[in-house]
Amino acid sequence: MRNIIIALMLGYTTSTFSAKTESNISVSANQIYKNSKNTSNSVYIYGTNKIDLKLYLYNLGTNVNSYVDSRNWNSYMRDEFINAYNNIIKALQEKRLSADSFGNITDQEGKLSNIDEDDYWYNKKGERITGEEYQNLSARKKKRYITFHANKEVATYFSRIAQDIIKKGGATSIY
Repeated sequence: MRNIIIALMLGYTTSTFSAKTESNISVSANQIYKNSKNTSNSVYIYGTNKIDLKLYLYNLGTNVNSYVDSRNWNSYMRDEFINAYNNIIKALQEKRLSADSFGNITDQEGKLSNIDEDDYWYNKKGERITGEEYQNLSARKKKRYITFHANKEVATYFSRIAQDIIKKGGATSIY
């Protein structure tokens, strides 16, 4: 009974989220799906599970807008997330990525890292400054700013999607 209720709730939220088209993710689910035709019979290794790469890419693409909309990010943070997302999707389509059971993504070629391309710091008002400007601030003023780790946010999103696919039985065990 509990599983039925959860399934109904997930179905409701999925249909609610898919109706949103306001977000400006530059790679749509349909583009990802079309570009992933060469990924048939390919798998994404997530811990001790194998996930069909085409299924994984499709779920990433169809849920990314709702994920971004659900976060309390300003437009700059959204842009950073989108840039990181597109870079990591490209690496995933090239079959370079795998993840351990904790969601830590590994790039086989070492092109991706924990360091984001953007070096900005944000205050509570959503204003941003560069890393160089941040370094020139006094210690007291530095406390007002935070950094946004776009690659970490993308990895968190990828992990959530992979875990959902595994929970719904869309993955097979390696062992």
